[in-house]
Amino acid sequence: MSWSALTVVELQALALAFARVAAIILSTPLLSSRTLPVPVKAALALSLSLAVAPLLRGRPPLPGDVLAFALAVAGEVAVGLLLGFAARLLFGAVQLGSQLVSFQLGFGIANVLDPQGGTEVSVLTEFHQLVALLLFLAVNAHHWFVQAVVRSFETIPPGGVHLGADLQGTVMGMTASMFDLAIRLGAPVIAVLILTNVAFGLLARAVPQLNIFILSFPLQIGVGLAAVGLSLTFFAAVLEGAFGDLARGMDRLLRILGTA
Repeated sequence: MSWSALTVVELQALALAFARVAAIILSTPLLSSRTLPVPVKAALALSLSLAVAPLLRGRPPLPGDVLAFALAVAGEVAVGLLLGFAARLLFGAVQLGSQLVSFQLGFGIANVLDPQGGTEVSVLTEFHQLVALLLFLAVNAHHWFVQAVVRSFETIPPGGVHLGADLQGTVMGMTASMFDLAIRLGAPVIAVLILTNVAFGLLARAVPQLNIFILSFPLQIGVGLAAVGLSLTFFAAVLEGAFGDLARGMDRLLRILGTA
């Protein structure tokens, strides 16, 4: 597809491809970070759109009227946002699970600014988010999104998006799995903290002279932080399994969106 021989149909196909790729970049963790300059994001979206240009040849003709083309653009943006949404749910599970642990530890009032989302989160949540991001890069999960861009154009041609009835059930299932993952990530530390509180309660009944409130607060933080450190291996193992589920979930979304 040479620049000198571009037709109106090919320009429309490139515009739709750019809309899909840009939506994926703007909704994908790491690439959507506010610390990444907008010109870099735009250049990356344009580069990927041109890279998939050969896949756009031989596709069915696009609608000629403006309204139909606008609806096609909206469909392309929906595809990109849904693929990025799948990864957002995974990192949302990390944040939710860590917030549950933070409240148990008493870190809920010690907030810092999360550079990825631009929101305030607890110190422990930011730590878990960074660990999850490093694991995301370590297993080359960010490469899956480049592969998903190529697979999406192989499965769904520009303007060929179909938002079927199965899509709602799939998205709801992925959202429900986020809460399940959050509980599994935070369960070891939460269980340790519950047992610690039970031990403090028994100690308060056995030795009422002790000021358990003063004594329990630093001990609970120490036990909780030790549990967080010891559970990092479990945390990484659960996340690696979740990354595998993410790849399968994106494939399932593409099949549903490409089914008429």
